[in-house]
Amino acid sequence: DLDVGIAPLPFARASRTDDISMCWPKEGAFCAIHVMIFKKDAHEDAIKIGRYLLSDEAQQLMSAPGLIPVNPNVPLPEEAVENKLNFYWKGWDWFIERLNGI
Repeated sequence: DLDVGIAPLPFARASRTDDISMCWPKEGAFCAIHVMIFKKDAHEDAIKIGRYLLSDEAQQLMSAPGLIPVNPNVPLPEEAVENKLNFYWKGWDWFIERLNGI
């Protein structure tokens, strides 16, 4: 039993005992970034998998437990919206500005 712990949002949502609550720091939550990169001559099957991972269906599956989707058709987790996407990440404003320009 700990007084304070750090857990990703999906883990906090999946608490078996329902004794975890979330506190979004006013300075911003830390962001764990996942990046997908294809090499120039990537196999067609690898590209299909990547496209699927970015699809509405796959992004909804990832967003449901609390991961931040990159697909603009998929709603953000309610905690992220409630906290106005306040992340502690140098360059976040630049990233959001570019994302909104796509």
